[in-house]
Amino acid sequence: MEIGTCPTQREIKDMLKYVNGNLYWIKGRRDLINSKAGCFDKLNPHKPPRVQIKGKLYYLNRLIWVYFNGSILDTEVICCIDKNPHNCEIENLAKISEEDWYHIAKNPFHNISLHKLLKGEQ
Repeated sequence: MEIGTCPTQREIKDMLKYVNGNLYWIKGRRDLINSKAGCFDKLNPHKPPRVQIKGKLYYLNRLIWVYFNGSILDTEVICCIDKNPHNCEIENLAKISEEDWYHIAKNPFHNISLHKLLKGEQ
C-alpha cells in the first residue's frame, strides 16, 4: 500500500484527536474508538508510524502537522527535530523542502544541520 496525500485538516479533526504526540480515533469503526491510531513498519523502523484512513496510508507526523497547521504540499517534508521518527509531538515537528531534507538525510557530510536550517543559518 502506498503512502497517500494527506487528508484536509477538517477531515483529520473529524476522525482523530491529538494527545501527547499521538492521534486517537474519535470516529470510525466502533471497536477502534479511543484507541491509538497508527502502527510501525517493522521493515522500516526508521520511519514514522503510519495510519490507515479509508484504505490509504499516511505518516503520523504529516497527519499531526496538518492537524495543527493546515495543508501541506507533497514536496514538503515533515521531519522530527530530534531525529527520532517515533517522537511525533507537535513541538518536535518541522516542515522543510524535499531538497533540504535530501541534503540533511542523504548527505551526512554536507555542512547543513537541521537546527541551523530551521534557524535560517544555512
